[in-house]
Amino acid sequence: MLRKALKDIRQGKVVAIPPEISMGLGPQHTVNLLGARVSMPLGSSWVSNKMQVPIIILHTEMTEKYKIKITFEDPIYPSKIQNRASIVNESKYVFKKIDKIIRNHPYSWCGYDTFDQMIVR
Repeated sequence: MLRKALKDIRQGKVVAIPPEISMGLGPQHTVNLLGARVSMPLGSSWVSNKMQVPIIILHTEMTEKYKIKITFEDPIYPSKIQNRASIVNESKYVFKKIDKIIRNHPYSWCGYDTFDQMIVR
């Protein structure tokens, strides 16, 4: 999956990576999300740093019975310094933004099904 994502980015394609996906790197860090300590995969931030492309968080919310609003947050640009600390810091920032979005729109988040698996016990 990682090779395909990198190849697609090189070809100018948009790649969507859910933040809870590690891209095979395995979660080695933790972060607070919704008041719980969860594992923090570095996949999206690693790809962002490796390819020097921004992360754009998007979220949806129901506005009416059959209408959905899609919001694209401002791009999060990777650090020019490509090291593990930059990747970890970017991931923490992404999860902080996600936490705020979920708190503001709790019924629109689709990650509740994987949330229990992310919690560090």
